[in-house]
Amino acid sequence: MGILEQAPRYSEESPPLRDWTIFGEALRLAYADRDQYIADDEFVDVPLAGLLHPDYLAKRAAEIDPDRAATEISLGDPWKFENSIAKNYGKDSTA
Repeated sequence: MGILEQAPRYSEESPPLRDWTIFGEALRLAYADRDQYIADDEFVDVPLAGLLHPDYLAKRAAEIDPDRAATEISLGDPWKFENSIAKNYGKDSTA
């Protein structure tokens, strides 16, 4: 939802396909981050503050082109917005 708050705005005049593109791209960006950084924070440092930081969300939202879906979704780097410098997380092997 944080990415959607920063994403290009829906409007009454915009075609519905544009709105769905914005929504879908926001979900894709959020899932890419979730897929990389999900972990039990009892055992692994998780950049939760970075993932929720308004500047990070704005940066991710800026990647959305409301007129077309991206062919590839890049992984974000929430550690730049985190107070911790640890990066002890696993690599997703399901893709």
